[in-house]
Amino acid sequence: MTTVPVPAAGLSEEDVFLGLPPELVKADKIAIVYYSFTTGLYCWDLLVTLDQDYYLVVKDRKRIRPLTVAYLVARYTILVFLVLSLLFQTTHIPDCQAMIVAIGAMYGLAQPLIASIFIARTVAVWNRNKYVIATGAAFWLLILGWSFAVPFGLFAGRIPGSKFCTNTAAKPWLTGSLASTMSNDFVMLVLLVVK
Repeated sequence: MTTVPVPAAGLSEEDVFLGLPPELVKADKIAIVYYSFTTGLYCWDLLVTLDQDYYLVVKDRKRIRPLTVAYLVARYTILVFLVLSLLFQTTHIPDCQAMIVAIGAMYGLAQPLIASIFIARTVAVWNRNKYVIATGAAFWLLILGWSFAVPFGLFAGRIPGSKFCTNTAAKPWLTGSLASTMSNDFVMLVLLVVK
């Protein structure tokens, strides 16, 4: 695990970044901008499509299917993931490790749901071809396994001298989660384009 150095004595809590190495300061500031922008954009998208979500849940109850539930749960789980990530970067968190585990858990819930929607669309385009179903099921199980492992591979700690949190370490095997998701998306996209 990476150790976060103690900032110089006499810095106020607001200036705590001044005592950290430049690469950590840059990474934290990029994360703050990224999560602020992404959360704002995602909230705008949710607000613009709120009437459609309302229609799916209230007006069209008879047509609610498992994929509709997966779609809605994924959308709002992503919102929770983004808000928690933004709070992690910008506010005083009592327990940094608990927060990073919660962020990983939201990822672990949302990612398999998103993948299931993409896989179901591909299977429908291929008219329920058994090879496409087998490929989709294999990728979905792979994503499910990696997604549930994510909360156990993330570590966070307090920036010394402040109440702010920062990522301190990540297990190297976490790249498997990203690789499985990217592989699934690539294969499903190729299958859709080929058809």
